[in-house]
Amino acid sequence: MLGDTGAIPDCTLASASLLLTSQADIPVHARQRSHWGCIVFQANEHLDNGAIWAWEQYPFPTVGTTTKAELYQSQHSNAALYALTNALVRVYETVHHLSPSERVKASPEPSWQKLSLTLQSKFLGGPTYDRPLITAKARQPIWDIHTAEDVRLIIFASDSQPGAQLAPLTTDSKTCLFAYGAHVHVSVESVPRTLYTSLGYGEYDAIPNGTIIATRSGAVFVKTKQVDGASAGVWITHGRIPKKTGSPLEPKITMADAIRVCGHGKVLEAVQEWYQDTWEERTGTWQEVYIKTIVNDGGLAQCVYWRF
Repeated sequence: MLGDTGAIPDCTLASASLLLTSQADIPVHARQRSHWGCIVFQANEHLDNGAIWAWEQYPFPTVGTTTKAELYQSQHSNAALYALTNALVRVYETVHHLSPSERVKASPEPSWQKLSLTLQSKFLGGPTYDRPLITAKARQPIWDIHTAEDVRLIIFASDSQPGAQLAPLTTDSKTCLFAYGAHVHVSVESVPRTLYTSLGYGEYDAIPNGTIIATRSGAVFVKTKQVDGASAGVWITHGRIPKKTGSPLEPKITMADAIRVCGHGKVLEAVQEWYQDTWEERTGTWQEVYIKTIVNDGGLAQCVYWRF
């Protein structure tokens, strides 16, 4: 979900490419895999190394448009259930006529490892390699490198646990924060000048990347790196304070509240509330609640949406 295509075999170089560069520097066609999948293994003494009884692949959504939780709850869960159901059928058909001693030695057909269920094809998503766990500390925006789109990608790929880590925002506290919910704000021209002139900046370009410019209903608006085609900044809606050893997981709260609770409230002292000025859907920004109006044959309907 961070854009690993398998083009770089070395895991250290691959991690650096994903986390220390901007997607803006990568050609669009090389930013992600076309497919991902789910495998049903037979358990043995080695983790994820047993015989494969079934596997399924699915088209991978455009990176940065869906969160990890959304992917698992939709395409990945569907693939997992389909693969598991077929694996159980295959196991039964393979062993039901065998004696107990023969069943433990049963093995799947070689083609089941090579071909996915629905497409009956080899994996279409490109080469795969062993990759180490990318720690929460590594999955954090670097404000002088990452654009708004990059920040959204990192936060989406880290949802829902543990979240993308934000380095301490002030010197008042050493506490990091975990961030959730990222929405790109596209247009620099739509950002009211009073929001940043009141912070002492005459022009938008003069604002340091990573500066919180505004709040809205508990979300914070952060100015991000400006390159050709990049958006103005990113709205981060929720945060979580790292749990203490032996304590239960802290709840997600609005990002502004999380910043204050963890001791970084100083960064919000002069920040103004940027009020939502319409309930109609406005693309290219973040609205916690908005409506879509539908007019048809003289009738009118309004659909209300909540976005987090």
